[in-house]
Amino acid sequence: MSHYCRTCKTNDNVRYKNKENHECSNYVGSSGNMEPVGVYRMFERSKRLRKLQYSQYYGDGDSKGFEEVKNIYGNNSVEKLECIGHVQKRVGSRLRKLKKNEKGLGGKGKLTDKFIDKLQNYYGIAIRSNVGNLVEMQSAVLAAFFHCCSGKNKEMHQQCPTGPNSWCKFQKAKFARIKFVDKSPALPNSVVNSIKKLTWIFVIRNC
Repeated sequence: MSHYCRTCKTNDNVRYKNKENHECSNYVGSSGNMEPVGVYRMFERSKRLRKLQYSQYYGDGDSKGFEEVKNIYGNNSVEKLECIGHVQKRVGSRLRKLKKNEKGLGGKGKLTDKFIDKLQNYYGIAIRSNVGNLVEMQSAVLAAFFHCCSGKNKEMHQQCPTGPNSWCKFQKAKFARIKFVDKSPALPNSVVNSIKKLTWIFVIRNC
């Protein structure tokens, strides 16, 4: 889609214009509205010309295109899929926005940029390691959340995988009967409760 035609523009001062030999501009409106209009055209055209219906839409979290087509064949007839990278990015964006707007969340031993980056990374690993298995993916996301919130004064590794091959150092040491010393402070309960809805609950709903 485009609201600009290079061929027509080039031939502005030429009498001959054969519009049948090129793709002319086919959109009038703002650039921001081009995506939803284009998506709607594709979904509608597929059914009308080919008797086919799209069942899934792949896009980022705030995509306007999905809102245009989710009910195109009936109520909630199109399912939305999201890129893992977008889910990770949105978690970080939500937490940074929350830290900025809510006093008392940021600071040493609380919600820091380092913690946010760590949690994003763990979530990405949890999702990518369990593609195709929703139950295991949700369990891994839950384990990642509490693992990252844990510290020397509050161990929350009950959800982490056990055994010698666990990615959790606490569980790995426990299996080997070695004392694990965690030097990092745990997040206060007030911070954990404030961020859980924006993190693991959000991710699980979008898995």
